[in-house]
Amino acid sequence: MRRHNVVLRETRSKRTGDVIRTERLLENDALVCYSLDLVTAPILPEKPRSARSADSAETAESAETAGDL
Repeated sequence: MRRHNVVLRETRSKRTGDVIRTERLLENDALVCYSLDLVTAPILPEKPRSARSADSAETAESAETAGDL
């Protein structure tokens, strides 16, 4: 089995939020060495920004606490 990946960067207008440019950063084609039967989990949607911000704050707080040791 093979897998093809494309990584794109979208630039958005700060004023309107519209995509004003799309760039291809990376493209690859790879031979996958695992069985397709092992890939059964659904793809989850991206976390909302508020959840990502909370995760980042917790990580920063943990890093500060670890520095105190």
